[in-house]
Amino acid sequence: MSDVLDTGEVRDTSDANGIRAIAEEAYLYAYPMLMGYGFFYPQAIDTASPMHQGMNRLHHYRQLGGPAFLNIIPWINNDTPYSAGWLDLRSEPFVLSLPEFPAHRFQDVQLIDLFTHNLAFFGTRLNGNGASNILIAGPDWRGAVPPGIDHVARAETQLVKLITRILLEHPDDGAAIHALEDRYRLSTLSAFVGAPTSPPAPPAPAIVFPVPGTPKLEARSAAFIGWFNFLLTLCDVPASEAALFERFASIGIGAGRPFDTERLPPAQREAIDAGVAAAYRQIAAKAARLDERINGWEMPLHLRGNRARMAADAASLLRRAAAALYAIWGVDAEEGLYMVADVDGDGDALDGSRQSYRIHFDGPPPVQAFWSFTVYDAKTRLLVEHPSGRYALRDRDPGLQRGADGSLTLLLQHEAPAAAADRANWLPVPRQPFQVVARLYWPKPELLDGRYRPPAIKAV
Repeated sequence: MSDVLDTGEVRDTSDANGIRAIAEEAYLYAYPMLMGYGFFYPQAIDTASPMHQGMNRLHHYRQLGGPAFLNIIPWINNDTPYSAGWLDLRSEPFVLSLPEFPAHRFQDVQLIDLFTHNLAFFGTRLNGNGASNILIAGPDWRGAVPPGIDHVARAETQLVKLITRILLEHPDDGAAIHALEDRYRLSTLSAFVGAPTSPPAPPAPAIVFPVPGTPKLEARSAAFIGWFNFLLTLCDVPASEAALFERFASIGIGAGRPFDTERLPPAQREAIDAGVAAAYRQIAAKAARLDERINGWEMPLHLRGNRARMAADAASLLRRAAAALYAIWGVDAEEGLYMVADVDGDGDALDGSRQSYRIHFDGPPPVQAFWSFTVYDAKTRLLVEHPSGRYALRDRDPGLQRGADGSLTLLLQHEAPAAAADRANWLPVPRQPFQVVARLYWPKPELLDGRYRPPAIKAV
């Protein structure tokens, strides 16, 4: 095995195939972290960015995601206003205090680490809608949990992404949601207990966060190692991955290690670049087909989750990377199953410039919370502006027409239906290739165990 100088230069160039293989494995591991940092910087650090949320605070979005708002994140949610932020846990934990929610109101809290693992969920499905206090601690915290804390989430990384969602139940529901958002409280642990922690929390040293240059940091070359090494300084790599990181060290990877691609001999750089290219091909291929289609729909049940699900083996790491490329920071299937189709029941690409479509359900999708259908551009997975201003159909939409037997037909076409009675069931599509994403929140067992077979989208 080749070893590495402190500058990042690989000493032994005789094993180009070995270097390539390790680089491929390392890039698969690092890819979601790179993508996450590409969003972290404009959201947490760059105050001039339209995506800026700040650090150690909750930023409340007072409108739904749309073509002109938050439309840089693939599959932006058009159902639930967000509150979001980034937490720096190096000095001490934070406490998120949730208000009591009405019994009918679905809400959740999602915590995501720098590996892009969903480290915890809280809310209606798991905890009900009572008021609660959630302690969020980093990997170095060893303190005692104080009275008044209902739940504890322990992260493996010093930075954590926090997202909350509250379901919009009707078009005039915004004021009620904003009143609930304003009752969230985010505080340091010492502020929560009203006294300094014991021992007192030292201030965290300043970090110079490197500028990624674009919200999409893929670094598809040997340069990824420098970014990866920086991110590892903020992570607690588990002992179970010690052997993995011993291999990575042979190409210059290690927390805080300097790495300069210009100092690499050409053969070494080419071997690492070849490994990166091979890894990206795997990621792109997996993102292009998340799972086997059922009546044209992909229903990936294990695309997202905690460490146990997302880092157990090479296949898990590939899913983790593909999820970051496809639509980063989605929820676990148990919280909300995202079902996606970009083809009709005959396998032909959905295209609003050529066809209109129908989806007929004998009964509603089997969920305990809510369902919605949203249309995105087939390539970018972003919302596409439509004159109607409508981008989703939801189970609570007023006027939704159902058959006497409970059946439901959704109309997917660019122009509004001629019959006024049909317009409540109209899901506008752009005059271009598109995809449909069904969000099925708190899915029932038949969705999670594969018994449910969604109806095909049919061209008309």
